[in-house]
Amino acid sequence: MGGAGRRGSGGGGGWSSFSQRRKLRLIRTGAISLVLLVIFVWVVGRCGSDDTVAVTGSNTSTTVTSTEPPRAQLATATALQVALGGATYSGVPAVIDGKIYILGGLNEKKQSSKTIWLFDPLSNTVTEAGALTAPTHDPMGGAIGASAFAFGGGAGNKTFDKVEVFAAGATVATVSAKLPSPRTDGIAVSTPTRDSLFVIGGYDGKNPTNDVLGTSDGKTFAARAVLAQTVRYPAAEIAGNVIWVFGGEQNNQPTDLIQKIDLTTGEATVAGRLAAPMSHASAFTLGGTIFIAGGKSADGATDAIRRFDPTTISTVDAGVLPTTTTDAMVAVSGETAYLIGGLTPKASSGIVAITAK
Repeated sequence: MGGAGRRGSGGGGGWSSFSQRRKLRLIRTGAISLVLLVIFVWVVGRCGSDDTVAVTGSNTSTTVTSTEPPRAQLATATALQVALGGATYSGVPAVIDGKIYILGGLNEKKQSSKTIWLFDPLSNTVTEAGALTAPTHDPMGGAIGASAFAFGGGAGNKTFDKVEVFAAGATVATVSAKLPSPRTDGIAVSTPTRDSLFVIGGYDGKNPTNDVLGTSDGKTFAARAVLAQTVRYPAAEIAGNVIWVFGGEQNNQPTDLIQKIDLTTGEATVAGRLAAPMSHASAFTLGGTIFIAGGKSADGATDAIRRFDPTTISTVDAGVLPTTTTDAMVAVSGETAYLIGGLTPKASSGIVAITAK
């Protein structure tokens, strides 16, 4: 009995201690659960925010979603029913108030022309707007404000240094200035605001030219850079303070050069290579992306539209033209690029609309 009593007394004290320990464990477990619940609610709340939160083990990473709009990847080309009044290639395109002027060029008989055509994308009409002072082909130029310019060019065996200006609403161009030297077979690019033009590459009648000229009034020209490699018949486009120059000809053969002109530093370098040598192509920007359409390689003309990636300095196929095209005039009005005339392979008066997404 005493033993039993002792067992009873000892058992009662143990149970009391065990109960207290169990209560403490329950309290600790509840506290831990509460902390975990608070952490879970915080994580869920963070995942519902604008940031993307990924939790792996004890590591937490936060990625802020980019607000930069996506760049266009693919281009779609459609031949329009409207056409120029005559076949034209190797002229100068100029955009003024959304309308596209085509100055000079060559006709189906390979004769230099002084005709100025006007294509209005809004009304889908073409009219003869006026004339240059003399026939010319392969000039360089574009629009500055409400005036269209044609720099240099040639006719027969002559290479010109004259600058012709055609004001919107006029009927005849005038000679307003001279280039620092005669020049043809190059390319000019305009800033997006059309307040400046840059003349790149070409030929002075005897030798290729390597100086890059800039003008904000079409009258005075300043040297802005020197090409790393001289080229004739290149394609080019401007992006910010950089001009990209694609291909062209060296010693009458197409080249695969991609040249970069930094207008801030005045430095020009060979930045990369095209997939294949190419000349007589047309470059333009749609949806924040530079595209290169048509052109001529050692194997002949192409109908490809390629997308340029400035990060990798490379091009990839992005679309197809209705037909092979070289020496076309290209201009962007609104969200559409228009490839006008060119050789397809005969001299063409057609107009192709290109959109991108």
